[in-house]
Amino acid sequence: MVRRVGFFLLASVALVGALEATGPGENEADSVEAIKQEVLRVEEERSQAMLKGDADALGRICADEFAWMSPRGELLTKAEILENLRSHKQEYVSTNRDDIRLHVYGNTVVMTVHSLSTARYEGKTFNYPRRFSNVYVKRNGQWQLVLHQATRIANP
Repeated sequence: MVRRVGFFLLASVALVGALEATGPGENEADSVEAIKQEVLRVEEERSQAMLKGDADALGRICADEFAWMSPRGELLTKAEILENLRSHKQEYVSTNRDDIRLHVYGNTVVMTVHSLSTARYEGKTFNYPRRFSNVYVKRNGQWQLVLHQATRIANP
């Protein structure tokens, strides 16, 4: 009995020592960085789905309650965005993104991006700089896009 208690005490001390050796916050920082990389991969999948007009892939990335706020002030649902892609009402020709910033809040990530994209909407071509925000939430092990909001940069 004394041996068992001694063994468990020694094992507990070793475990605590190992955890402290990594330093405070290092595991958390690694976790935040891993989350950012996961979301960046999903964001790249989203971007490729938009460029290819792949509504099925985009549909898997977007949450059912997804909301899209365009630079023109339109508020569109997931169903409307997917239908716009399927019908070619909305097409993406190119995208160039930079100044990508991610902020992690547990199972939620807020992303801000500067972008210069060429898109067609209802037959009109748009090519202007904008900033957009995407909000991702992790559900059932998957990152889902719940909100996209874009703002045109009037005088770059």
